Amino acid sequence: MPARLADWPDRFERLLQRMERAEFDWGWADCFTWACKFANELTDPSPPRYGDPFLGQYRTRLGALRILQRYSMRDIGDIAFGHRIPPLCAQRGDIALVPAGDGQHAFAVVDHERCLGPATTGGLAVVPLSEALVAWRIG
Repeated sequence: MPARLADWPDRFERLLQRMERAEFDWGWADCFTWACKFANELTDPSPPRYGDPFLGQYRTRLGALRILQRYSMRDIGDIAFGHRIPPLCAQRGDIALVPAGDGQHAFAVVDHERCLGPATTGGLAVVPLSEALVAWRIG
């Protein structure tokens, strides 16, 4: 997978400022697309890109559910993000799979001791890194 760019911390902050204002939107600002945007923003822009082959394959909740009928969230993470690591080894900019309530899970970006993702009600969902189930190294 691509290496991180030298200015990735600045890119992380700029994207976080933009994304924390974005309304939840399937296929644009849901947990998977959120994670892919961070992974791709922080790394070399040449292929391969994080998120393939799922990125751009759905635009609705029903479309996302169709993918989840064939793949688990962990499988999607393994295919889309590559190198799995223990959650407590995750660093800022890595991707984690976190509990999202009601037995559901969500992808989130690691920001030090917390994981951030889009809340379906708007704004940010914040989960302690200590609650992450799995994580993937980015760059």
